[in-house]
Amino acid sequence: MDKIINKFRLTILITLILMAGIIVGIIHFPMRSELEKETIHNFELEARLNMQILEQYIELCLLGTRSLASRTEIRNQAAEYYEGNVTWEEMTEYIQPRYMDGLSSLRNLVGAARIIDGKEAVSFGKIELFSDDYTRIPEEDMYVLTHEKDRMTLKVMIPLFDETRFLGYDMVLFDATKILEEIGKTDYNFAIFGKSEIELLTGEDTLLGFSEGKLYHKNGNTFYIKEFVSSEQFYYIIVPDKYLYAPVEMLSLRITLVALVVILSAVLYSNWYIVGKARAVLEITEESRMKYKEYAIKDTLTGAFSRRYLEKVRQEWEAESAAGVLQASVTFVDIDDFKGLNDRYGHDVGDEALKYLVRVFNENIRSGDVLIRNGGDEFILILKDCYLYKATEIVTKVQEILREHPDFAYPVHFSYGISEITDMAHYDTMLREVDSRMYENKKAKKVSREFAVEHTEQKE
Repeated sequence: MDKIINKFRLTILITLILMAGIIVGIIHFPMRSELEKETIHNFELEARLNMQILEQYIELCLLGTRSLASRTEIRNQAAEYYEGNVTWEEMTEYIQPRYMDGLSSLRNLVGAARIIDGKEAVSFGKIELFSDDYTRIPEEDMYVLTHEKDRMTLKVMIPLFDETRFLGYDMVLFDATKILEEIGKTDYNFAIFGKSEIELLTGEDTLLGFSEGKLYHKNGNTFYIKEFVSSEQFYYIIVPDKYLYAPVEMLSLRITLVALVVILSAVLYSNWYIVGKARAVLEITEESRMKYKEYAIKDTLTGAFSRRYLEKVRQEWEAESAAGVLQASVTFVDIDDFKGLNDRYGHDVGDEALKYLVRVFNENIRSGDVLIRNGGDEFILILKDCYLYKATEIVTKVQEILREHPDFAYPVHFSYGISEITDMAHYDTMLREVDSRMYENKKAKKVSREFAVEHTEQKE
């Protein structure tokens, strides 16, 4: 009897071991493999998202510095100095107040200097940080990121040219610590490295010079590297595999244990539980993808579409133009005296004014119309299947609401230029035409205000 019982017990034990092996083989390993794939994909999406946030910040700083460098009257004064028409002292005295006025519109500014003839013509803030760069002659726009512990700075260098020669360059230093805080909320290690450091990290199998980011796996770590445009630097984010895959290990182990218990008691319950867990993983993955797509096409401050979305619109227009069915109107919108609004009430009020303008436009344009933030206080309104007269009605309606029914503590008005397009062969011409009309509108408003002020003074 004891022999039979022991033999039965042995049979039960062998059966359980075989069932456990089968369950592990058909559930644990395949599921773990799929979860690891999704985990590494999510890591790449998050790394790209952080890189995109950083690139958007860099682009805004570049736009601000280019605007500073493009001031014609200051650049012409440097040319006059090279021609010998003015002395160094006369040039710097002329440049100083105008340069400082241009700096007032730059946010997170640490220091700035304009270098002419290898010397400092005008400066502001921590210019000692630039001392090693005075002898450099940048041939194109450049920037360098410096990342030290919990602080990050961005140095931008913009060359100045007239029609025939190099005049000098602007160097501006920005505090990028807030951006570092935003992209440093994850548990991953983030850093900015030069080319030589990246070569040491990746070894002989390095792939420098790529435009798209690359994933590497080495020495028990997974890391993502992407090169910055116009900078010999690389964005680097790393996570040890034991941390990256720990949730996968735990989740797959729990699922396997539950499957063992449930399959031994009820196959149906086991199937339901596994499907539920798989669905939860897929939903997390889908949320990550949707979040990445939204950041790629939306402006994070105002909620309007970003400049990246304009490429999608162009592709749609190319197809419609080829089919002979293209009909759209394009409006350039620029807030009047936005710099004055920032100077008088602060940048926080300026940010709220941008969001307010976007809200009013979105409430009054048609379904399918698109508002794009082109940068700073400039917007592009795309009105699909819309003729010029209808587009003008929509834009003037928004102007009337802002003027007569404001829902904001400070006045917000804008100038605009508008045109329509039916053939992509005229795309560039249309853009120049819209831009010219916008500035004509802005100039006319300025003349009207000056006339009103002069007329009032004469009456007094």
